Amino acid sequence: LIARHYQVIRQFWGTASSSHKQAAAYAGLGTLYTQDERYCMRNGEAQPEFATFLQKAMQHFANHHLQ
Repeated sequence: LIARHYQVIRQFWGTASSSHKQAAAYAGLGTLYTQDERYCMRNGEAQPEFATFLQKAMQHFANHHLQ
């Protein structure tokens, strides 16, 4: 699921066809999810645990699959 999320984000950024994998940018986006409460909302309620889980998963993916 994280690989699919990465591909969707690359499409959103307009860089899906670029050879640069943007590992640092993708990991940084995960950090943003934990630092901005607007990205912690799910169904109108704060879900900081989910944001933390997603940040860790994105960091792991960037470190192990995009380097």
